[in-house]
Amino acid sequence: MNTRILIAAILLVCALSLAAGRQARAQQDVYKPTDQAALDPALRWLFSSGDAVYILVPAFQEQNVTNGFIVAKAGPFDSDVPYGDIEFKPLIEELVMPSTDTVRIKEILGDGADPAALEMSFDEIKSAWTAHRTGTPSPVVAANFDAFARILGMMHIDRDVVPGKIYYYQLAWFKGEQIEFDAFRIKTVPEKNATPEDLVGLAGLAKVRLSWKPVTDYHTAGCNVYRADSVDGPFIKINPFPLLETEITVRDLAPGKPVFFRVASVDFMGRESEPSQTIEAAPTQYMAEWEGGGIGFPSDNAVFFLLPDYLAKQYPDGFTVHRAGPWDGMAPPAREDYELLTAKPVTPITDAAAIKALFGADAATETLAMDLDKIKGFWDKYQLGTPIEVVSQEFTAFAQIMGAMFVDRDIQKGATYYYRLESASAQGENRDIAAFDIKAVSGSVPVPSELSGVEGETTVMLKWKSLPLPVVGYGVHRSLSPEGPFEKVNKDIVPKAAYTDRGLTTGTPYYYRITALDFMGGESAQGEPVMLTPRDMTPPDPALGVNGVFASETMTVTLTWEPSTSTDTVGYTVLRKEYIPIPLVDENADINELSPRVRQAIQEALEREIVNIPVTITTELAQDTTFVDTNVENGMNYLYFVKAVDMAGNISATSVQTLIRIPDTIPPATPVGLRGQPTDNRSILIEWDPNTEKDIFGYYLLRSRTPDLAIQELVSPEVILAGTQSYEDTHVDSAATYYYVIKAVDWVSNESALSQPVALVAPNYEPPSIPVALFSLGGDGVINLSWAPNQEMDIAAYRIYTADNASGTFDKLGEDVASETLTFAHAPVESGVAHWYKISAVDTAGNESAQSAPVEGMAVDREPPAPPATPVCAFGAPGSSDEKSVTVTWT
Repeated sequence: MNTRILIAAILLVCALSLAAGRQARAQQDVYKPTDQAALDPALRWLFSSGDAVYILVPAFQEQNVTNGFIVAKAGPFDSDVPYGDIEFKPLIEELVMPSTDTVRIKEILGDGADPAALEMSFDEIKSAWTAHRTGTPSPVVAANFDAFARILGMMHIDRDVVPGKIYYYQLAWFKGEQIEFDAFRIKTVPEKNATPEDLVGLAGLAKVRLSWKPVTDYHTAGCNVYRADSVDGPFIKINPFPLLETEITVRDLAPGKPVFFRVASVDFMGRESEPSQTIEAAPTQYMAEWEGGGIGFPSDNAVFFLLPDYLAKQYPDGFTVHRAGPWDGMAPPAREDYELLTAKPVTPITDAAAIKALFGADAATETLAMDLDKIKGFWDKYQLGTPIEVVSQEFTAFAQIMGAMFVDRDIQKGATYYYRLESASAQGENRDIAAFDIKAVSGSVPVPSELSGVEGETTVMLKWKSLPLPVVGYGVHRSLSPEGPFEKVNKDIVPKAAYTDRGLTTGTPYYYRITALDFMGGESAQGEPVMLTPRDMTPPDPALGVNGVFASETMTVTLTWEPSTSTDTVGYTVLRKEYIPIPLVDENADINELSPRVRQAIQEALEREIVNIPVTITTELAQDTTFVDTNVENGMNYLYFVKAVDMAGNISATSVQTLIRIPDTIPPATPVGLRGQPTDNRSILIEWDPNTEKDIFGYYLLRSRTPDLAIQELVSPEVILAGTQSYEDTHVDSAATYYYVIKAVDWVSNESALSQPVALVAPNYEPPSIPVALFSLGGDGVINLSWAPNQEMDIAAYRIYTADNASGTFDKLGEDVASETLTFAHAPVESGVAHWYKISAVDTAGNESAQSAPVEGMAVDREPPAPPATPVCAFGAPGSSDEKSVTVTWT
């Protein structure tokens, strides 16, 4: 599959994580992104430094993520978010892939990288990385961990994060032809590595050997060692790169002066742990006890003087040896009792003839051909702890050539001698290097211990505890019996505490003992024996031609295969994996235009791949090349694999897989638990219990307006995908009754029977009609209103509104009028003043109709006034001009 389709398919994963089953995930919380902080570091994908998130493919997944991976991200969040609500967005627009270009490799490493890393090719980087991640520590990988991981396409660093926040990441990759993905949660807070424990310091002559307990955290790159001259610091790091070993020898220290040390582990992001406890060590001034050795080493016929590397550098002009003895006095000898043994100072030998004489005529040709520079190079490396075979074999010669050794062979066995070593150039008391007494008897060479081994097919890899000087090498002894006899198997001295014995017979027990050899020719007793048996480690050839046939009458799958060609094959195991193939997609197709069914098929396959791993279905080894699987389910697809097993228990690679499709002729069970209720959103929410079959694709929801379900219609135009347990029907009439049924459909379109119907009433959201025939009649101080009743059956009340004029703002007047009352009296009101009225109807669901047309009303004065008082009549005076008139008055 090309890169474009790969990226498109993977980006689709991010979209589908919400599109398919979002509601079910939000409600049921069926899938949670893995919290990385809660995992064993070996299983983690994400690490946080606080200001960055490192996405690192775990070692156990590296062989699966070979075609690159892509990352989507969501956040920041202050608290956890349900997975169904997470909106992932692509963090990168292209795949994280290996960088094989030399220029690009050097860009990733940077100018300040370890020179050794800059010289490595892609294949060399990959080889070192694989060894480091599978248990063979590599200093160059530890020093360049994040760069190597990015070069190999195993890491992406997201620096666009806010410290202290929660982020979610979704990763997807191709494993063969299948897309795999997973989601992770991480909080961007710095995580501390484990602090190294049990720090111990062993003081010697001008040096201190430090050791500590290994830190086993998966992401720990090594340890840093800090030194100070005071317990209060400052502490200064003394190693340029993280140490993979759990010990270090700190050299060139001032004798007698206390030094303080502490150790911290460091991970591949450069973060250090809390420092270990601080220890104090004081290097000694005179050699007496240093790693089991010293300056003077006795044997039966000689005393060897070995000047430590620190002192050899301190006295470049050489040293002289003075002796008193044999000495049997009670008191130590005085200075004048010592005689000079060295005619001239002991210094490096430069004369070629003298060098060859020290090696001896029987030395190897390549040894005799070495010049002083090569000898010095080997010696310096040996002094720094690198096992070099030629130095171990010719230790006394190398030491004498380098001016670090003098041998006193003029001694009497068993006698005691006192020696003084003096500087050839210093004066007074400063000339003394060391003083000690030695008894001329062979010392006891320490016996090697802690012997263990790893069996190979025809090899055994041995290792044991390394011993310090005077031990310069080891002997490996082997027997076919624990009682012996044990014969030495190494021709030359073994310079380091490890040895691989080759050419062994598979299945034969071998017994091993180890001896130590010192530079004086002494050999220790043999250590405790260990039995190791080389074993067959070559897996058999895989089975070939795996085929399967499904028998519908017995619901079984019969598998057959061609036998392994390996002669030691004793049987076969059969593995099975539930499988839904991802639909084939035209690489030119627009991934966003795929049908929901295809998109769901991809999503289903991806989610199953996360939790489904091949399961062994054979309870015991199949002796023949056939197997019958009786535990198959209707409608499922199965991938079958066969592995051959040999007599040693080695398991072959997986055979070519075969896909068996079990025909699906059984419809799903009828869904149950159909229920629902009206909502405030002018809709009906329908819910049901999910089917439990594995191959459920979705549901069809139908409805009818009659209880006999005579006419049915689909509620959703598309299938409701499995994982969904509810649907909101928004296309309903107000207050209408609907009869709903549901049926399940599987992946091959088998449909279940219809469920029991459930009658549900849609919410009443239609307002009543406008009331009509509103009439007003003015009275004395009152305006009486009346109207015609609405025809709807669910009228609950009428609502009166009033205003000062027909075009004014109408305000609600008083309380609602009960539906059975069709009149309303507005009082008291002032007569002769006009009022305008409107009316609306309100139903039992609270829906209110529009207001009616306005009607004017006015109160009138219909009560007569009170009668006047009794009138008074006055007639005109006789003889006057008005004697014939009458004047009437009243009050």
